[in-house]
Amino acid sequence: MQSVRESLEKLSERVVGGNLPAVTDDDNGKALLVSGGEWQKGDLPVELPVVTSADAGKVLTVDANGKWVAAALPS
Repeated sequence: MQSVRESLEKLSERVVGGNLPAVTDDDNGKALLVSGGEWQKGDLPVELPVVTSADAGKVLTVDANGKWVAAALPS
């Protein structure tokens, strides 16, 4: 019986020509991305701020430096 990984590898060869990157357990948590027209494995971009319960009631906004921040609504 084929493993799920083997089945997915065979499917990927038919669907995208077999050009998916090889993966190992070290790749857990990574995402499949496209760079230069090729499939790559990598980390998802982290662009949103980390928030906690102290940020309850705040909204997501962009600061003067062009970064996303949690902030109180302007009055």
